[in-house]
Amino acid sequence: MRNLKICIRMNKKVFLLLATAGLLATACQDTAGEEDAPLSKHTQPKAVAPHATNGDEYLYTVTYTDLDYFGVGEYMKSRYGVLDMAPAGCSSARTGNFHGRNLDYYVNECADLVITMRGSKDRLASIGTSADFPPCTKQAIDEGTLSETDYAAAAYYMNDGINECGVVVNSNVVPAGECDHTSGTKPGATTIVSNGVVRYLLDRARSVDHAIELLKGVNIAMPTTADFHYESHWMISDPTKTVVVEVWNNELIVMENNVMTNFYISHPDTPMGIGHERYDILAKHIAEGLTAEGMETLMKRVWYSKAYSTKEDPIWYSEGLEEGCGFTWADIKSGERVDEMFPLKLEVEKDYQSVDYQKSLRDGQYWYTTHSIVYDIEQRTMSLICQENDTAWKFKLKK
Repeated sequence: MRNLKICIRMNKKVFLLLATAGLLATACQDTAGEEDAPLSKHTQPKAVAPHATNGDEYLYTVTYTDLDYFGVGEYMKSRYGVLDMAPAGCSSARTGNFHGRNLDYYVNECADLVITMRGSKDRLASIGTSADFPPCTKQAIDEGTLSETDYAAAAYYMNDGINECGVVVNSNVVPAGECDHTSGTKPGATTIVSNGVVRYLLDRARSVDHAIELLKGVNIAMPTTADFHYESHWMISDPTKTVVVEVWNNELIVMENNVMTNFYISHPDTPMGIGHERYDILAKHIAEGLTAEGMETLMKRVWYSKAYSTKEDPIWYSEGLEEGCGFTWADIKSGERVDEMFPLKLEVEKDYQSVDYQKSLRDGQYWYTTHSIVYDIEQRTMSLICQENDTAWKFKLKK
């Protein structure tokens, strides 16, 4: 597998694949001398804790009063040839009134935007996050060099959110090397791509059932390449119901399920699915999430820095799975090849040091939990912990 060290550090490899494939929609693109398309209206970002040094300095709020959803998609398609940017690996859980979500990605310089979208006649109000979007670095925001098109794209590429009807949506990545790449779930219908799904539903869905109806009415596409085999699935909650939505061989699959990580729940034994240990931890302790504080504790159990530890029980071996690595989930479940993986796990732990040390470097060598959020469905609020620190920031949806 070119050893587990490289597999667990999936970050740089995935980043380079994304860039090579053109999937980092606006990353590394020179916009100098070009006029921005008027695709959104928004306030200037406001730093939540500008003088912090624990990671909170990367957190900003911004309010949008308008977004040309399909205009952003068409602009990206015409300019870059592709519409998609892969989401990160993550964990999600819902129980009672609370929907928890961790966004996991490599340690980097991207800002974490808390985006409020004002409601209108044709759009529901919502609040959620757009994080780890390559153009939106802390430096670009602070220096005022982020283009208006990038601001519009950030509101389009949402990681998660809740709308005024209490519908929560989040996306997680799934390794898709074992299935046909999703070219479209309903050819001939309006096409939306995987990272446009969260925004599409936040703007429109009044319930889980309505969200499913909306998804069945569009053509969901997930552009992939010969070298990039990652797609998305989604957890959707409302006050009474939670489902996971997946696409397998161009077919939409809907399941009532309240935990989701980074393998196909509809096909859990696919060789390259990751996050199996995280899934089991969340499922085992799901009753903790019946309170806001309990859901926060539950999501802390699966903060991604723990992937580098051999002290976890169980050890998170499945995080090392990727195509060509030489191991499968079946190997891990059987226990027959765990001895082969353990020395490689020790090597990762030796090199890793600590999450605070990685945040001081920000060189993309390791992953962490970019943010951990508890959505209160009844109150339409979100409580966000940035970059595995100790401060929970509270935000409330304003219509």
